[in-house]
Amino acid sequence: MTRPLERPRMERVENLLITSTLLLMVVITVQPILNLLAISFSDPAQVPGKSGLDIWPSGFSTQIWEILVLHPSVLRGLANSALITIGGTLINVTFTAMMAYAMSRPNLPGRRPLYIFVLITIAFEPGSVSGGRRSNCDALA
Repeated sequence: MTRPLERPRMERVENLLITSTLLLMVVITVQPILNLLAISFSDPAQVPGKSGLDIWPSGFSTQIWEILVLHPSVLRGLANSALITIGGTLINVTFTAMMAYAMSRPNLPGRRPLYIFVLITIAFEPGSVSGGRRSNCDALA
């Protein structure tokens, strides 16, 4: 009976360090979200006494969610978000498919300049193309 090859000691230490670092990053990322959910489902009278590390609700209540869901501004915002997301996705997929089809034709006139334009657009984010000018959002602040 052959014995499976054991990994070298340094490789095991390296895997342990990588795994523990990734687990720590997951805890650091997920804990605030769990805390926010715990506060949202807690009894409103007990929320001021909660620490920032609690991940379990103190006394279950959906009162906060009822207020949030029934507020007209929240409903309007959710509807706008859904409309913008669905509409934007449909438009993006349609134009991307049309561009991909056109770019797949080897005899397309102006194919190379169009390809370069697409590559430049991908390579540089819009904020870096403006030449250091302030955006409208920065001017409002």
